[in-house]
Amino acid sequence: MSDAVTEVPGLYGNLRLKEKVLHRIWDEFAFSTQDLKTDDERDISLTQPGRWNKAEEGPDFKEASILLNGLEQKGDIEIHFHAKDWNQHGHQKDSNYNQVILHVCLYPSENYEFSVQTKSGKKIPQLTLLPYLTQGLEEYNEEWSLSALHGTSESIIIPPVPKKIKQDIALYAEQRWSEKLIFAKKRLEQFGWDHACHQWFLEVLGYPRNRKNMHDLATQFPLEAWKSPLNVSDLYKGVDSWKVRGVRPINRPFNRLLQYQNMLKVVPNWTDTLMSFHFPKKSNLGETSLKELSIFAYKKKWQSSVLGDTFSQSKANTLFVDSLLPLWAAYHEVNPFPLWYYWPSGDFPSRLCLLAKKWGLKVPGKGLSNGVMQGLLKNFLLNPSIISRL
Repeated sequence: MSDAVTEVPGLYGNLRLKEKVLHRIWDEFAFSTQDLKTDDERDISLTQPGRWNKAEEGPDFKEASILLNGLEQKGDIEIHFHAKDWNQHGHQKDSNYNQVILHVCLYPSENYEFSVQTKSGKKIPQLTLLPYLTQGLEEYNEEWSLSALHGTSESIIIPPVPKKIKQDIALYAEQRWSEKLIFAKKRLEQFGWDHACHQWFLEVLGYPRNRKNMHDLATQFPLEAWKSPLNVSDLYKGVDSWKVRGVRPINRPFNRLLQYQNMLKVVPNWTDTLMSFHFPKKSNLGETSLKELSIFAYKKKWQSSVLGDTFSQSKANTLFVDSLLPLWAAYHEVNPFPLWYYWPSGDFPSRLCLLAKKWGLKVPGKGLSNGVMQGLLKNFLLNPSIISRL
């Protein structure tokens, strides 16, 4: 057990990441679990992640279960950023690690001859996690760092308004847009237009707690499969790890899957429609006015022609800013940052929305824009002490 911190490459410099983020990724199986292979090309299936060891000495997870080339293995799991950490932490000399059945590391070993061994001399298979992650490390870190902001806003303590907050938020918002655009380009390169749209769309429908399961469903059942009659009840029952406790009925995954199926009945070729849609391509925020963008007209037309008027305005906005506009921009190789910035905000924690209003970030007569809320999120990630006071 450890609480190590390392720096990992980020889009705007290195990101300090605690090892417990990797532990949570493992604990929730928050990565693609299909077609997993160890570093020595053995098939591996994950049965139980094990009991997260947060207090005792020894491996990070106890009493785990895996299938290695179809054979059941029971024991402990140890997780590190780098393969070499096994030896650097002295586990090869510690009998507490004799029951380890799998070494999980974020990055692949730099030495192809490196092998993980216990004090008893047993060789341990190794799984490199990075190729199976379904989002960037910054997004995992963000998702869990901000989880405390969900809930009622009754007890919020409003911090003083930071100096230059509006300028900083515009800068942070542009950074977040660039992050999403880069991620969209990578998705398109890996999956192509149709599957990237289908996959990311379903992931957003799974926010905030069922994104990974939606990702797996999109992989198992691509867009063409959805255009044939699919039994949503069977799809839903085929996944046994849905998280519904505390989730509002409209956000529950079964209801979101039904909505997606209904949308496809109205607009079966929605990805083609999105590809050919004409959005404003202005890229300079300072030289673009809200009036020039005609957001209301585009918003109404887009929701009808692409989404078939299936989703609420809030969810439609979230789908647009978190996945579909980045994909559209990456595909057409344009940078419509002002459109993304001024678009109405989607689903954000109520505490964050209240703080934005108290800090005077609401556009008069227009409400909270997506860019303001995205920039505020980035501000929190860079200043975690603010989160702890909300």
